[in-house]
Amino acid sequence: MELPPAGGVLASALGGIGVFLVTRAVLDRPFRSRRVARLRRITPVERPLIGEERQEAPLFRTPLLEELVGQPLRRAGEVLAGALRVVGGPEELAGKLERAGTGMSPPAYYGQRLLWFLVGCIIAAMVGALGLMPLPFWSWLLVGVALSFGPAYDLEARLRRRQATLVQQVRAMVDMLQTTVSAGSGPEQALELAARALPDPLGRELREVMRRARLGEVTPGEGLAHVARQEGLLELGLVADLWQTAETTGMPLGERLRELGVQMREMRRIAQREEASRATVRVLFPIAFFILVPLMVVLLFPACNELILKGTLQTATGGGP
Repeated sequence: MELPPAGGVLASALGGIGVFLVTRAVLDRPFRSRRVARLRRITPVERPLIGEERQEAPLFRTPLLEELVGQPLRRAGEVLAGALRVVGGPEELAGKLERAGTGMSPPAYYGQRLLWFLVGCIIAAMVGALGLMPLPFWSWLLVGVALSFGPAYDLEARLRRRQATLVQQVRAMVDMLQTTVSAGSGPEQALELAARALPDPLGRELREVMRRARLGEVTPGEGLAHVARQEGLLELGLVADLWQTAETTGMPLGERLRELGVQMREMRRIAQREEASRATVRVLFPIAFFILVPLMVVLLFPACNELILKGTLQTATGGGP
């Protein structure tokens, strides 16, 4: 008995998984709507319960796709998150997703990566089935794995943009604190004013620090140090060290903040010079490939063409040099 090809087996398996997920979502939909309706009837605090369920960003804009495909993907993501919880992956990932502002939980993130993996496998299978490109079945998995790194790249890009924004806001915060403290306000009052005046994301982090400080969980210096470690901000770490020193020794902050502002401006000037030097090196490659090479071709082509034609004519006529 002849066995089916491996590509057909894999395509059948992917199709079976898709049919199973869609069928399970369709069958579970009426039961889920009944549970939600029952919650609304028997719970006097229905808004927080229902609102908490809807806080997470949907995987699809269409409600039907979110119900049929998004919910099964979230359940599959929960399984993956449970398997990776042994190495501590979801806990760290939850913090990254919250800081990046994606509005997703770790199960939704893993479900999104699983979706891109399946899309890559299906695209590679269709290309191979239509004969556009002879792709073996194992290449489908490689394409799926490559596409599954798309959400991870997007998450890291969001975190890099957030960190760049935080660096700019920390510099503005130092100038604001220095001005407010020099005007006669207390350190905590100056930090409270900066938390209200600065936009997100730094404003939200400072408001959280002040909330924890009012509850007595941490001091403002400890809260700033925690944010600096979490976000990887050297400038905010310097502010936190200065604040903690002022908390323990009682030294005035106004002059120290002014000196720190001067140091941060000097650090920014040095960073700009380094970036300018790196930009000069990066510009050399476009100049070499897109300007010098076409220029050499334009200059040398007429001479080479003339030499080639002259040699061809001499060979054809049998003439000497």
